Amino acid sequence: ASLFELAGLPAMDEELSPEQLKESVIMMKELVESGNVSKEEMKNVKEMFKGVYGMDLEELIENADSDEVKQQLGDDGEELIEMFKVILDATKD
Repeated sequence: ASLFELAGLPAMDEELSPEQLKESVIMMKELVESGNVSKEEMKNVKEMFKGVYGMDLEELIENADSDEVKQQLGDDGEELIEMFKVILDATKD
């Protein structure tokens, strides 16, 4: 199964609700912390985020205080940004 399927992510062209996004990010964080995810799979996840949000995880983190990012991430934005940082740290080469 791909990481997307494991994390319960919908297809790339679907719009994620804030709840779906939070659930999928929690799943991804747990997968990353379990050590069962390859760097290759994490690159795919980062590409998918870029496709969905028009910016990659690094940009989302850098722009976490912007209205645009806050609107996209919803009420759980700060929590999601923290999880994105964990995912990024785990995927550095």
